[in-house]
Amino acid sequence: GGALVSYERPVFGDWTLRLVGQAIYVGLSRVSFDAQLPRTGDFTQARVLVELSREGRGAQVFVTNPMDSFRDTFSFGNPFTAPQARQITPQRPITLGATVFAAF
Repeated sequence: GGALVSYERPVFGDWTLRLVGQAIYVGLSRVSFDAQLPRTGDFTQARVLVELSREGRGAQVFVTNPMDSFRDTFSFGNPFTAPQARQITPQRPITLGATVFAAF
């Protein structure tokens, strides 16, 4: 399951401020029928975004994984070495980014 919350309001005359929060829960699962192999899932992916725009131009600042969760997103890896070595694909760490956009 997941949720998306968005809020917009005019600021500075004809500029628009938009705040967005997103969270998606990925449930616990197995990647194989072999009960000896580890399970994956049981984590939340989140993202927060702030945008300032006007007439198709603007900028965004976002943060992904704001809680810095470290969970296995998919652990199948190499099936020939899976019993000998634990293989994980962790979530991306806290990531701060910016986007500048323009429509012509």
